[in-house]
Order: sequence, then structure tokens, then C-alpha cells
Amino acid sequence: MGWQIDTGDLNLFSNKLSDASDPNQNTSMNQQIPRNLSAKDLAAWFKKNTARPILVDVREEYELESEPFSLPVVNLPLSQVSIWIDDFRQKFSDNQPIVVICHAGIRSWNFGQWVLDQNWGYEVWNLEGGIEAWNDFCTSTLSND
Repeated sequence: MGWQIDTGDLNLFSNKLSDASDPNQNTSMNQQIPRNLSAKDLAAWFKKNTARPILVDVREEYELESEPFSLPVVNLPLSQVSIWIDDFRQKFSDNQPIVVICHAGIRSWNFGQWVLDQNWGYEVWNLEGGIEAWNDFCTSTLSND
């Protein structure tokens, strides 16, 4: 039998802040909290010819429909954790970084913390400001071109 958790079991947001570092360095060893990643840095990461992260969007399906992310994501809605929890580890390579996304960056940080608490060895990043920050960055980048 797999773990049965609900969103309340994903650790509550704490006041811990991660130190942003180079997303191209492997940081999974002894990582205790998700590392914050700005929208600008995520865009730069995808432009480089390095190993790209897996984007995990923890928003609900209706949120994805109303405000889709512009890059391919694996959608793992927190309300459906009992559906996807047993297959979680099979979905992801141990050596591929995970960037977690939500609307504003809080649910994704909590989910990232939960992943790290499982001690599975994943490198976990949180998109600071979530889809809101991403959309603001993309809009400002396009308006500056």
C-alpha cells in the first residue's frame, strides 16, 4: 500500500528562505529546502544547452486551463495526490532537476519541501512568484523587444 497523504500533509510554508544559486550546478546533495528560481533564470536555463529540468505544476486542472504555462509541464494537482503518489518516483529521473510551479509560488514551495523531506535525492527548485511572475517576465520581455 502506498502513502496516503492529503495537501495538509505537505509541510506548511515556513519562513525559511533558500539561497539562490546557479541552476546548472547539481545541488541535490544535502538539500534541505527548495531553492528559489526567478522567472528570468528559468528562461535562461531553458535557453542553455544543459540538462533541462522537469517542470512540475501543482495547480489544479481548471487553473491550467485558465492560465497555462508556456513550457511543457507534468501536472500533479495537490487535490489529487492520492491518484499520483504511488507513481511519483517512476515519473522522474533521479538526476534531472525538478522545478515546481503554482500560481504564486507558495503551494509549489510546500510541495518541493515535501519532496525533499522524502529523501529521494531530487534537486528541487521553486519558481518564485509562480505563474504570475512567469507571465510578468514574459510580458515585460516581449514589450522590450
